[in-house]
Amino acid sequence: MTKKRAISLIEKVDELFKSLFPDGWIDSLEWSDEEKSRKSFFLGKGKISDAESKLFVLFSNLVMQGDHLRFPTDGIDSLLDKCTYEIVETGDNKQKNSLQNDYQQLLIELKSAIMLTKFYIYITSEIYEKRVSRKRILNFIEVDKPSSKRDSWLTLLDTIIDIWLFEYRFSYDQRKIRDLLICKEHLEKAEGNIVDSDAKKNVDLAISEIDILLLKLSHFAKNMRIEYQFNFKNSVVAPKGIDMSANDVYSNFLKFINPEIYILEEDVYQWQSHPNKRWAKLGQMVLLMRYYTKVTKNVTQAENLLKEYELFYEDKEKTMFYEFNKYALRSVRVYMYNCLFSLKCKYPKIFSFKDIRICLDKIITIQNMCMIYNYHPYQKAIEYTIKSIKEDIVNRVDKSILIEKMDCVKQWNELFHDKIEWSKQNQCYAFQLTFNECTEINNEYRLFHPSSFSRPLKFDDIFKKRDQLDWEYSMLESEIERYEDILSIQEAQKKISNMERKNMEQMGLFITITTFLVGLLSIFIGNDAKVSIIEKMRYVVALGCILIVFVCLGYFAVKDKYDKTKCWLFGILMILSSLSILFICK
Repeated sequence: MTKKRAISLIEKVDELFKSLFPDGWIDSLEWSDEEKSRKSFFLGKGKISDAESKLFVLFSNLVMQGDHLRFPTDGIDSLLDKCTYEIVETGDNKQKNSLQNDYQQLLIELKSAIMLTKFYIYITSEIYEKRVSRKRILNFIEVDKPSSKRDSWLTLLDTIIDIWLFEYRFSYDQRKIRDLLICKEHLEKAEGNIVDSDAKKNVDLAISEIDILLLKLSHFAKNMRIEYQFNFKNSVVAPKGIDMSANDVYSNFLKFINPEIYILEEDVYQWQSHPNKRWAKLGQMVLLMRYYTKVTKNVTQAENLLKEYELFYEDKEKTMFYEFNKYALRSVRVYMYNCLFSLKCKYPKIFSFKDIRICLDKIITIQNMCMIYNYHPYQKAIEYTIKSIKEDIVNRVDKSILIEKMDCVKQWNELFHDKIEWSKQNQCYAFQLTFNECTEINNEYRLFHPSSFSRPLKFDDIFKKRDQLDWEYSMLESEIERYEDILSIQEAQKKISNMERKNMEQMGLFITITTFLVGLLSIFIGNDAKVSIIEKMRYVVALGCILIVFVCLGYFAVKDKYDKTKCWLFGILMILSSLSILFICK
């Protein structure tokens, strides 16, 4: 769509009204008698019905194709001038009065459609604006109640707007999923009553969009199934047994959530050997980074890809002139840094606390430059540091080191809370692809998928993780406050344990020596010459070997730390003594 085509939305509505409803068109019809009035009434009703179908197609195309993100739509306000019509009293001609009322209702619905579309444009466009403060204010519009018919063109347009707004803020929310299912049932019922082929096609595309969204969401549901009832009829949405490999959006989604299974070696080779990185797609770079962080888990590969992306970013940032595409570049840049950081946090033996701290400072700088504030790196930094503190406590490091790390966790935790709220307000996916990469095109239609293959945010899980980290931080804070007391107690316990062990060793040695001396004295006392001195010496040696075995067993019973040399020495002595006893007692 060129700028000329973008303006043609307004132009086509103008042309539509000029061709169907020129000034005074109702009065120009024949109302002189009842037969002519009846024909004029049905002719006028046909024009209004035709206009409703065409207006639905025009406005729904703007929503479903997303061109308002690339081209100006300020002129849409000029259509409001067409939404005024005064009914002139025409006496007792009920059919003419009825046609005038129907035409006025059409204009009221047109006004409501303009307001709904303006609201949709405003809500979706501000997501991608680059500004310091992204705090949102409550925004309301006044829309006249649409026709009571569930398949009226305004009701269908409102439903389609709800579907695409859901995808712009793609998240796993039970209430929103319920609303999405209701939209689907509503559209399926209305589709059977639509005569106009273009209008029918747009409704069918909206239903297929819901199917893809539900299928993506089902991967994150319990047991990978979304089960629901409509009018007491059970239905299930589940990825099992569904083949949508031909759909690029869904196939890339599978590659993103399960790279180990769905990213093939030929895919990786193609992405790595792109002939000109300047023309590479953002989606390819995102999937390649995903592959490096989840499959190969190679930090060097991820770092090299990030360097390539930085060159790509510098080149493209100067040439991109759509806010949406500029936002896409910035979001993928933040995503790349986040992925590399998460990967480094998995290797604490390679990347120290100091390294992680430097990396996070870099990410904060990048987020401030791009004005996209993702919570995920703060979560990873907190998890890494809490684990590091627990290890430090076990290793009894100096308290000042623990306090330094806890100060960082406290600072990062505040940012973590703040960025979660920012993400919830903005419903920001992990990354955003360019307009062309989000657009599905074939010979019959063009459909815009703003979430592309992003995974939905699950804020319930995010809040649980936040609360868990808060609890762990509080526990560590209490433990560190008593850290010196705990160390003193542990030191005293160690001294007592060592003293008890030494006493046991000394007591065992004393008993052994005493027993051996008593046995030795028996050689000289009570010798009535019935037992020879040599025989008694054998008994004494056997007694000594038994006592040596006893001492060795005592050592193994009270030893605290493993000493390889002593273990071998006492083990050999015990074996030799045991063999000696067996030999003597033969």
